[in-house]
Amino acid sequence: MTGPAGPDPAGRRHGGRRRHHLPRPSPRRLGAALALLGLLAAVAFLVVPVDAAFADDPLLRYGVLIGAQPAVTDVGCGVPVNNLRRRPDGLGLYDLARTDACREAATRRAATAAAAGGLVAVLGLFAATAATAATAEPSV
Repeated sequence: MTGPAGPDPAGRRHGGRRRHHLPRPSPRRLGAALALLGLLAAVAFLVVPVDAAFADDPLLRYGVLIGAQPAVTDVGCGVPVNNLRRRPDGLGLYDLARTDACREAATRRAATAAAAGGLVAVLGLFAATAATAATAEPSV
């Protein structure tokens, strides 16, 4: 800022106060943060409970033959990680169908978590690598 005596070496503005700037993050750090965000997104997908509907399960069609059609075919399966190795609670057709539906829903959720989180993480690593390559000196 220029005053009557010339430029102010301290860079004071607005009544003698200095203007503080936040440090600008480097593109490499932003890329690493994006990669970490992708991994956190994948973990978040795996922690959110999953629901399953299995009214059209082929096992339940056999239940009609023996007269044991269950009323509830929409269930909350819980955390997908626990359902990947879930065993049936009983030997009934309803228990087998519910376990199969929960396992299938958990597998889909895990695949979605891996795809979404992996994509964001790879984009973050790509951004970090591109930023590093852009700042590197060209070799002769």
